[in-house]
Amino acid sequence: MKFGIYNAAGQHLLHQNTERNHCQKAPTPPPRTGNFKEKEKKMFVQRYSRLAGTTVLRSLTRLQVRPMSVAYSSTSSSQCHLSLAAEASKQVAMKEASQPASHLVASLPDQEGLNVKFGDGSASQMPYVWLRDNCQCSKCYNPVALGRSFLLEDLDVNVHATKVQESEDGVEIEWSDGHSSQFTAEWLYDRAFTTSARAQQRNRYALSREPWGVEHKPAEFDYQTLMEDEKVLLDWLLTMETKGSALVKNTPNRDVAGPDLINNIAFVKQSHYGPHSPVINRENTNNVAFTNVKLGMHNDLAQYEQMAGIIFIQCVMQHQGKGGESVISDGLLAAECLRRDHPEAFQVLTTTDAYFWDKGHANFPWEMESFFKISKRPIITLNNDNEVVCVAMNNGVRHSYLDLPSHKVKKFYAALKLFNDILYDNAIRFKMEAGDMMTLDNIRCLHGREGYEDFSPRHIESSYLDWDEARCRRRRLQEKLELFENEKILRFWEKFEPKDVLHFKNFVEFFLLCLPGQYRHKDLWCSSYHVRRNCNNCNKRGLSLVSCARQQVTIKESPVSGAARSPALKGITPSASHLVASLPDQEGLNVKFGDGSASQMPYVWLRDNCQCSKCYNPVALGRSFLLEDLDVNVHATKVQESEDGVEIEWSDGHSSQFTAEWLYDRAFTTSARAQQRNRYALSREPWGVEHKPAEFDYQTLMEDEKVLLDWLLTMETKGSALVKNTPNRDVAGPDLINNISFVKQSHYGPHSPVINRENTNNVAFTNVKLGMHNDLAQYEQMAGIIFIQCVMQHQGKGGESVISDGLLAAECLRRDHPEAFQVLTTTDAYFWDKGHANFPWEMESFFKISKRPIITLNNDNEVVCVAMNNGVRQSYLDLPSHKVKKFYAALKLFNDILYDNAIRFKMEAGDMMTLDNIRCLHGREGYEDFSPRHIESSYLDWDEARCRRRRLQEKLELFV
Repeated sequence: MKFGIYNAAGQHLLHQNTERNHCQKAPTPPPRTGNFKEKEKKMFVQRYSRLAGTTVLRSLTRLQVRPMSVAYSSTSSSQCHLSLAAEASKQVAMKEASQPASHLVASLPDQEGLNVKFGDGSASQMPYVWLRDNCQCSKCYNPVALGRSFLLEDLDVNVHATKVQESEDGVEIEWSDGHSSQFTAEWLYDRAFTTSARAQQRNRYALSREPWGVEHKPAEFDYQTLMEDEKVLLDWLLTMETKGSALVKNTPNRDVAGPDLINNIAFVKQSHYGPHSPVINRENTNNVAFTNVKLGMHNDLAQYEQMAGIIFIQCVMQHQGKGGESVISDGLLAAECLRRDHPEAFQVLTTTDAYFWDKGHANFPWEMESFFKISKRPIITLNNDNEVVCVAMNNGVRHSYLDLPSHKVKKFYAALKLFNDILYDNAIRFKMEAGDMMTLDNIRCLHGREGYEDFSPRHIESSYLDWDEARCRRRRLQEKLELFENEKILRFWEKFEPKDVLHFKNFVEFFLLCLPGQYRHKDLWCSSYHVRRNCNNCNKRGLSLVSCARQQVTIKESPVSGAARSPALKGITPSASHLVASLPDQEGLNVKFGDGSASQMPYVWLRDNCQCSKCYNPVALGRSFLLEDLDVNVHATKVQESEDGVEIEWSDGHSSQFTAEWLYDRAFTTSARAQQRNRYALSREPWGVEHKPAEFDYQTLMEDEKVLLDWLLTMETKGSALVKNTPNRDVAGPDLINNISFVKQSHYGPHSPVINRENTNNVAFTNVKLGMHNDLAQYEQMAGIIFIQCVMQHQGKGGESVISDGLLAAECLRRDHPEAFQVLTTTDAYFWDKGHANFPWEMESFFKISKRPIITLNNDNEVVCVAMNNGVRQSYLDLPSHKVKKFYAALKLFNDILYDNAIRFKMEAGDMMTLDNIRCLHGREGYEDFSPRHIESSYLDWDEARCRRRRLQEKLELFV
C-alpha cells in the first residue's frame, strides 16, 4: 500500500511505497440525461456503481492524508470528490515516490481535521473530534466486546492533532488532550464520509427495498430446506427484506410449524395471543379476524407500539368452497404512489395519528387472560431521510376515537380511502393450500381475506418475528457465508439496459416504474400505479396505468332532509340536552351535551363507526365494516331521537343508532380528546437532582394488585422506582415481569448477568466506568422498562449507580439550545452490537444494528424516546463531514445536561432499580475487581406494561 500526507496547498509532505493492489475496472454506469437534477444524477450513478461494482472499491491502493482547514471544508464537496461515474471506474496507479516519509505536519489553529485521499481516487474529510472519539487503543475501545470504553464526558469537542505521521499501514495522531491514536487505512476507508461509503453502511443496516405491483409472484421456498440449508435461509431473508413477501411450501401440518421456523432464525415475538394464534371461525371471539367475514387489507398487531416485523401465515386447512382467498399488497408501493400523485393526502397520512385498540379475554389457555392494547401512530411513518419505514392500517382495530378537530376528519378519511384504493388496485390474489405458509413484512405489506361460508372449516396459524432478529440473522449469515454484498439487488439491476433509466425524475420513481407490465409512450414512462383496466391516456388493453385519471377525492356538500331535525335527547348521564341536525352546507351533526359542551360529529366518521351487528362485532370489540365500502361523501337523509340517543338513516341506504353516552365519550372536544390521550399513555412528570425514586416491596408487588398498579402508574409518570427486598436469585426480575405480562427477549436471553467477565461480548460486562446510557439502543424496538437487580454489590470504592431523566434533559435542550435540539432530533446515529454468547441461554452469535436520532419526537412534537449509548454508538456516521462537529457539540451538551441533573446512589443486595428505558438513562462508576459485583438485568415492553395498567384500572375501577 502507498499513502502520503499533504498540506492544505496539496503539496506532498511524506510518502512511502509498499506493495500495491490493483482493482478491476468497474462497469460503466448508465448514461445520464438533462432531465435529471444534478444531485439526483449523482445519487443514481453512485448507487448503480456501488451495486454493479460489488467489491471494486474495497481494494485500497494508496492513502493520502492532509490537514483540513475550515476554508477548504466549505467547498469540499466539489474539491475532494471525483465525479461519481469516474469514481466507480478509475483505478490508475500512482507514481511511486523516490524517498521514504520524512516530514510531519501539525494541525494549524483553524483546522478541523484531516483530508484523506484513497488509492481508488476517492477522498474524505476526517474530522478530529470524530477521530478522537473513535480511537482504537485498548483504553478507548474494547476489541473483544467491539464497543467504545472512552466516555463522552471526557471528549473535548475542540480537540485537534498536534502531530500526524505515517505508520506502517495507516496514520498515527497525537492529540491536544495528550492522547495518541492509530488508524489503519482500511479502517478509515470503511468509515469514510464519502457518499459511497455511507451508502454501503446503510445497506448493511437495512437492504434497499424493491416495490412490487399486480404482476408480482412471491418467491417460493421449501420449508425443510429452510430448516436445513443456511444459504437458502439467507436467500429467504434477503427476499423478505427486499421484496417483503415469500411463499413457503410443504409446511408440516402442525400448528407450531411457524414458531419452529422462527426459532431456527431467532425467537418468536410474543403477543397477548401467545407464541402462535389459530385463525379460525370462533364463537365469542376476541378478534374480528377469528370469524368468517371478509377482512380488509391490514397489518397485524397495529394496536402495538412495537408492531411485529414479519408475519408467518400458515395454512393448516383451507376452506373447500367459495371464498377464503388471500389478498396481499405492497404498502411501500402504495405509499410512494400516494406521495407522487396525491401529496396532500400523503401529508395527511404521515402527520395524522390514529388510535388502534384491542381489548378482550383469552380464547385459548396460552393467551393472556385479558388484554387492553392501545397504540397511537400515523398510517404512514417516515424517518429522518423522508423514507417510508412503516405502514400501519387495520380497520378492525382502528378505533372510533380520533384525536383531531372535527373539521379535519373528512380530509383524513378521504386520504385513508384513497390509500386503500391504491392498495387494492395493486394487490395480488390467491388461495393458499394446506402446507403453504405466506411470510410478509408486516410493517410494509398488507394482507386481507375474502369471506367464506362456514360449512367447511378453515384453519390458519399466525406467528411473528421481529425485524431486529431477522436482520441480525441475515448479517450473521452474510458474514459466515462471505456473502455480504447484496447479490439479489445486483441481479435486479442486471435486468435493465442503460436506455431503461433515461426517463425518470428520481430514484424512488425509477423503482416504481421498473415493474413488469409497464407501458412506455413516446420515450416517456407513464408514471403511475397498476390497475386492471384500460389506460385512460392511451386506451391500450391490459395492465395499464391511469393515475392521471384518478383525481383527488372531492369533498362535496351533502344536504340533509328538512325533516332530519331532532328534539333534545333525554335521560342520559351525562345527558345530552340538545341535538342540532346539520344544515345543507354542513358535514355532520352538531351535538350539545348536558354539561354544556358541544361537538360536531362528521357524517363520514359516524358512518364508519356504525354500531350495528353488521358493521361492528360487540364481542370482539372490532369493526367489521370495510373501508372499501365507505363513501367519503356519505350524508344523513334522516335524523331522529331514539330512547337514549340518536338514529340516522344514510344516503347509502344503511341506518345507525348511537347512544348519547357513546357520542359524549368520543366527542371532538379538547377535554374528550385529552381524556383519550391519557387512557393511551399517562402524562409524564420530569425530575431532576432532588428526585427520590418511590420505593416498593418486591413481595407486595407480587401479591397486591393495587400496589402493582401504583408501581405501573409511577413508572409511566416518573419513569423510575426502587424495588426493595428482592429475593437473592438471578431470575427475580423475570419473575416479577411474568407477574405483569412476559419478558422481552433479547440476544442476551431472558435475563443477563452484568458481571466483570473476561472476553466479554459487551463493555457493560467489565468493571470500567459506564457513561449515561439506555439499554438495547442497538435494537430498532428498544426495551421499554429495564429491571436492574443487585444480587451482590462491590464492597470497595466504586460501583455506584447514576440515573438521569432524559425527558427533562431533552426539554432543557429544546428550551436553551434549540439548534442543538434540532440536530439531535434530525440526525441519525448508528448503534451496533456484535458478538458471541457468553452463557448457554444467550444467542450463539449476534449482529444488531439500529439507526435512529438521539431524541425522537412524535407528530405532536413530544419527546417519545431518548436513545444514547456510547458503548454501542458506532463509528460509522451517515453525515457529510462538515456536519460532524455540530453533531458532537450537541451530543456533548446533552450529555452535560444529563449529568447536571443526575442522582447518584449505591444499590445494596436486594435492591432492584426499575427505569423507563426509552426515557431515563443510567450509568455506573468504575470499580476495582478485588471483590465481585453481580447485577441482573431483564426487560419488559411498554405495550405490555400499559396493557396491564389499563386492565387493573378497569378491574379496580380506578380509571383516570
